[in-house]
Amino acid sequence: MDGLSFSVPDNATPLRVVIVHWNQPEDCIRTVARFGDREVPVRVSVVDNASDPGRLAELRKGLDGLRADW
Repeated sequence: MDGLSFSVPDNATPLRVVIVHWNQPEDCIRTVARFGDREVPVRVSVVDNASDPGRLAELRKGLDGLRADW
């Protein structure tokens, strides 16, 4: 951001992000991960839209792996 800077207060209210998922766990996990290292605090919710059980299990495992980094 050419010459622009800003600071976010430590007690800033997180930006709420809702991601709808359906049978694409790899893409969803990558999308959620992109929100993890931002200047603005975020709170990400993933809503599943009746994915196949195996794909949902992949998503849950991947998201659990991200939690350690946040």
